[in-house]
Amino acid sequence: MEDERKLVILVDDDPANLRIGSNVLEEKYDVATAPSAAKLFSLLENNSPSIILLDIEMPEMNGYEVIKILKSNPETKEIPVIFLTARSESDDELKGLSLGAVDYITKPFKPALLLKHIEIHLMLETQRITLAKQAAELEYFNANLQKMVEEKTESVLNLQDAMLRTIAEMVEYRDNITGGHIERTQHGIRILLEAIKKHGIYSEEAKNWEVDLLLRSSQLHDVGKISINDNILRKTEKLNDEEFEDMKKHTVIGEQIIDKIGSLAKESDFLKYAKIFASSHHEKWDGTGYHRGLKEDEIPLLGRIMAIADVYDALVSDRSYKKAYSHEDAVDIILKEKGKYFDPVLVDLFLEVSDDFKKQNIQGIENTGVDDYVVLVVDDLPANLLVARGLLAPYGLQIDTAAFGREAVEKAKSRDYDLIFMDHMMPDMDGVETSTAIRKIEGYAHIPIIALTANALRGMKEFYLENGFQDYLLKPIGPEALDEIINKWIRDRRSLLVGKADHQQALMTNNDPIPHSPSPIPLFLEIEAQRLDILKHYLVSFTSVPETDWQANFDAAYFERFTALIKSLVTAEMPAALREQATLLAETGQKGDTRKIREALPAFCEAFQKWQEHRAAAGNGQDTEDKILDKLLPRLKKSLLAGETETAETIIGELGNAALTPEWRELYFRFYAWMFEGNTEKIMEEIEEIQRD
Repeated sequence: MEDERKLVILVDDDPANLRIGSNVLEEKYDVATAPSAAKLFSLLENNSPSIILLDIEMPEMNGYEVIKILKSNPETKEIPVIFLTARSESDDELKGLSLGAVDYITKPFKPALLLKHIEIHLMLETQRITLAKQAAELEYFNANLQKMVEEKTESVLNLQDAMLRTIAEMVEYRDNITGGHIERTQHGIRILLEAIKKHGIYSEEAKNWEVDLLLRSSQLHDVGKISINDNILRKTEKLNDEEFEDMKKHTVIGEQIIDKIGSLAKESDFLKYAKIFASSHHEKWDGTGYHRGLKEDEIPLLGRIMAIADVYDALVSDRSYKKAYSHEDAVDIILKEKGKYFDPVLVDLFLEVSDDFKKQNIQGIENTGVDDYVVLVVDDLPANLLVARGLLAPYGLQIDTAAFGREAVEKAKSRDYDLIFMDHMMPDMDGVETSTAIRKIEGYAHIPIIALTANALRGMKEFYLENGFQDYLLKPIGPEALDEIINKWIRDRRSLLVGKADHQQALMTNNDPIPHSPSPIPLFLEIEAQRLDILKHYLVSFTSVPETDWQANFDAAYFERFTALIKSLVTAEMPAALREQATLLAETGQKGDTRKIREALPAFCEAFQKWQEHRAAAGNGQDTEDKILDKLLPRLKKSLLAGETETAETIIGELGNAALTPEWRELYFRFYAWMFEGNTEKIMEEIEEIQRD
């Protein structure tokens, strides 16, 4: 491809010189001629030449006067000027160069020499522009370097914090702890750290602590509980000796998990405090704690601080095995354990700042503004629930989850929610049906329900608003979009509330509920039917969107979801011909071939529906939960015995995708955590226990 031709303006009052110059230049350049200074300035109003060839001796205004004007104008001062003149005296040349000319050529000029001079000066001008641009960029970079470093650092810290919080929230979810424990514990640690700094206590140990990093890391203090059996974590009675020994292992396991994360991460400094918190927060001052039985100053100071913050919050919070103590009773209990469980110096500090702990307990974490609001997240994928909990946790909300529509309805009957995030495509009841059922429950007629969907087609937001939802959030959930939802439906309006009921009534629009009749078909066939309905949505999209709009509506993520859906329909019982159709459709989806999908999808939908109807009529639905586990668990056991880690992880993923009940999901979480730790023995033990039952 040829370079863009550059514009040269030739200024001379002699028509012969203009003609000769034009003939020489026009092979390589675009040429404009000007017989006078006035004509030059007229040309410059609408043109930006790369160089000007300027005669000196001209009537009305000579070349020296012209260049003074050019160099005084910001818009023309950088244009290179070469003087063309019959004068050959050195003083004339010096005067021209001192006024800003880049060269001085005598007439009559030699064509080849003129062209070479122009070529050299255009090259120099290009280099000057490039260097000026680079200098400007460097100046900007230097001026903004600190800001860029701070923004990058903040981005990394936010990512680390989100990861830590998501893991910690998963532990709380399994431990059946009321939301906010992590934030309250962090706040308690901050109170004690400020008191330590104020009084100069333990200053040598604390002087190099990075407080923000320390507080972020404290979220992982109980991460080891992810491997403790649910029967122990959720037991409502006192643990027996054997159960307590198992529970005590969570400090060792937590330390191992953090070591494993650190070995996999290039930047693991943010975990240096987490390991201390996880391993030492159950050590006791008198040496009777666990897991190392450290005593007094052998226990890391951070572990001693966490012990007070953690125990205080446990005392003043409801747990599955006890009711909450009052603040005063909690303070008395901690005081009685001075010198036994707790560092006596820290207990004295705690007594001094205990009112700050009390304010935290009564008011919730400072500035969240929404700590008594209860949110329900409904989604059939465990990974989505964990991500949602992690994203919502910083707001201080109490968070509950449901993995399918019927579970959400049952939870709504037994608990008051202030805001509900509702997935649309779910196996038993879709989001519209679930929302309609929840609306019929007393007190839920005006609760805001936000649609969660991966469908970004035009018109979908309007569809949800017309069908009883109050807003719309696209998956994967973006922090900024989520923040907008929280601000709109909770935070910004909170100060205006007289009561929650008034708030919710004011925010709602009148929407007639959509009636829903429970399907009489078996649950697993209903799941399959729901997936077929989703597939039909894709069919409508692919066949109704004009070809001119394909690129705007069908991106890579859209094809990826379509392909995943096709693969989810394939089972061992599927007829070979139908399985072959599904395989070809999945391959087409991976290629993003809209035209071929339009051709093949109608026949596949029809054939799949006939096969489903045949099985329903014959009473031959998919396997029950026990039968599915009977198929998956032996495969998992075999892969573990063979050391086939990737195969085992795939099977655990299948288990998670098929999980429909809370018990099943918890089994998936345990297997996932143990696999992450490399603790295949625990998985084998659990499989054998299930098979015995």
